[in-house]
Amino acid sequence: MENRVQDRTRQVESLNVALKERATQAEASTQAKSLFIDNVSHEIRTPINSIIGMTHLLKHTQLNRQQQDYIQQLQRASQSLLKLMNDILNFSKIESGNAELEQREFSLADLLDNLTTMMEKKVSAKALRIKTELDPKIPAYLLGDAVHLMQILINYVDNAIKFTETGEILIAARLKESNNDVLL
Repeated sequence: MENRVQDRTRQVESLNVALKERATQAEASTQAKSLFIDNVSHEIRTPINSIIGMTHLLKHTQLNRQQQDYIQQLQRASQSLLKLMNDILNFSKIESGNAELEQREFSLADLLDNLTTMMEKKVSAKALRIKTELDPKIPAYLLGDAVHLMQILINYVDNAIKFTETGEILIAARLKESNNDVLL
């Protein structure tokens, strides 16, 4: 009986060692994958940003109607690719535990204006309207991560467009509470 207990104890210890090795391998694999995704996304984002910049410059030159349409399509496609790469990079950072939020001053009013401008074509394609309401108690400038906030709002508006058949999409920002210069 004692031999059986010792055998079982050794088996359990052996399984624990194997499990720890697998966990270590899985963690190393996750870190390698995150590093790969991080490197690839940065390498892809650089030419996408160049395309966006060049199409912006090209848009302000003398183009015929068809060329302007091509430039707009190219801008939308490159911005969609950039959004996808940013989402992949963010997911990778979250998965690896390296996600960081920026703390920079930004104008919520400007951010919402940019959002509605960016989404206007999609909204009007479904004969919808997009409207923003900004609580006047919200300060003109906030401290936070405008890029990630914009990504979140784009996802919300995309879903709202997808699931709204008629009417309008309202994006409302309200001041919930203000306490010692901290806004909630």
